[in-house]
Amino acid sequence: MFGKRAGIARHLRRASSTWRDSDHWRSGRTFRASRRNALGAAYSSTCRITKITSPAFPPYWLPLNDLLDNNEFAQRDRLRLLVLEAKKIPFVHLPKTGRIFVPPLLQAIAAAEITAFESERDIRVPLPEGRDNWLGVMALLCLLLFWDALRHSAAIGWHLYFLPADAAIWVKLGGLKAHALASGEWWRVFTALTLHGDAAHVLGNCLFGALFLLPLCRRLGLGAGFFLAIWGGALGNMFNILFQGPTVTSLGFSSAVFAALGALCAVAARDRFRRQSWSKPDTRPLFASLAAGVAFLAFLGGSGEPGIDFSAHVLGFFGGLALVWPLCNLLPPMRGRPDLSKQLVLLFWAVGLPVLSWYLAFTN
Repeated sequence: MFGKRAGIARHLRRASSTWRDSDHWRSGRTFRASRRNALGAAYSSTCRITKITSPAFPPYWLPLNDLLDNNEFAQRDRLRLLVLEAKKIPFVHLPKTGRIFVPPLLQAIAAAEITAFESERDIRVPLPEGRDNWLGVMALLCLLLFWDALRHSAAIGWHLYFLPADAAIWVKLGGLKAHALASGEWWRVFTALTLHGDAAHVLGNCLFGALFLLPLCRRLGLGAGFFLAIWGGALGNMFNILFQGPTVTSLGFSSAVFAALGALCAVAARDRFRRQSWSKPDTRPLFASLAAGVAFLAFLGGSGEPGIDFSAHVLGFFGGLALVWPLCNLLPPMRGRPDLSKQLVLLFWAVGLPVLSWYLAFTN
């Protein structure tokens, strides 16, 4: 018996020197607790001396991350370490892997303490950083300007032979008209987005489009941002036909601009809601984000001004808002580059369908 005690004492002295020389040494109190735990584990394993293979912690310590909600954010890991220190639970944290090791007898207690802390506190986790994608947004807006220039190319002495020379014919073929849409010309909800009344109209839409498309594409990716803006604008045009009746005639990219604003507000509300504790959810971030979007809509929508279709702006806003929920379930927020295959598919549908719509408008 005394020989076994001496062997255990030698083992703990070696562990003590190795522990103090490592980078994971925290305090004498923590080390004394680990010694007591090591002594109990040595006796529980029929007093066999197990050699320490790692210089950081005893080999019989168990990982704590398997019992918790795993995540990749360092801020939550730091809060978990503070909980363990406050409860005087010895631990070892490996910064490279983010894993936390605790003594076996304290693993369940540590997991319960951290789970209780995270369920009672709204932990603010930093949002993932996306890519700027400003080149793609500028390319789309330049394409919109180029298409408007093609429409008025005959006025400056040149035009493509396969395109109509008169700008009024473009409005007749692609403008949003209720009777034409009722007769089956569904492509007008897309072609009307690329038609504008004058140069000030198209430049204003490009300016405000960049204001809302840049943060949206940074958050969700280029393909998803374009898809939400263009399809949300087309959905707003369709709602506008149902709202205003057969007398409506609408032009402009502004429906897509406000669809991007609605999508941006919905994405912000979704991200803020996901960062909360599920045990005590708070719906105030949802209403705050939507209220900010409605304030932008009221300020920039042009209510009551002549020549501005305010209902198209409002319905475009709600069209982008409605498309966010099913799309964001397919494309959750992520770090680094988004899924390239999904982005390419969404980009194809966002840009390809307006091109197909103009082909149908010219050939029918």
